[in-house]
Amino acid sequence: MKFFQHTIITLLLMTLLVACSNENDNNNKQPSKKDEKVQPTENKTVEETVPTRAQLTITSTSFRGISVGDNISQHTDYIQKETLQTGEGDFEVYRIKDFNNHPVGYLIPDPTDVTLVGDITIESPTANTAQGIKVGSTFEELSKAIPNIPVHGSEIEGRTYAIDNNLAYRLNAAHFSYEIDPSKIAPTTKITEISIRRVVK
Repeated sequence: MKFFQHTIITLLLMTLLVACSNENDNNNKQPSKKDEKVQPTENKTVEETVPTRAQLTITSTSFRGISVGDNISQHTDYIQKETLQTGEGDFEVYRIKDFNNHPVGYLIPDPTDVTLVGDITIESPTANTAQGIKVGSTFEELSKAIPNIPVHGSEIEGRTYAIDNNLAYRLNAAHFSYEIDPSKIAPTTKITEISIRRVVK
């Protein structure tokens, strides 16, 4: 009887051992490649940051980082000395280049100190004022942006300018008298250049 009981107990213990062994094998079993779920790969686009230049803005005192009264030697990287010929004579000027090395205007040395920046003139339509006025804008657009802007001519060359403080807008019109009635200027008359004038003390 005792022998029979020992036999049954031994069989039960062996059964438990086998069951535990199988469970451990299942836990340690690595999933096959067939069982693995393929995770979708995200298609990430890497955006390349392209450095951009600040827009060429005309203020009442500066353009292209050049201010009236600056030492000219501060800006030799993007200006080039040359001679400007006009009906009033020949003038030594410095041609101003944009960020792509294209000419956009020029500066005249201060007549009281030729080492300093005097008047700055912009000739390119790629630059504009805070009001959006640029070379190529019409007198009508200028008058809307700056109401009642005065207009004056020049007796020698007949150059016509609309003046707003330090900014002078040259118009494509010839008037040989200083005093001009703005109503005599055609609304479609275009601006040919914009000058930042030094303050004469």
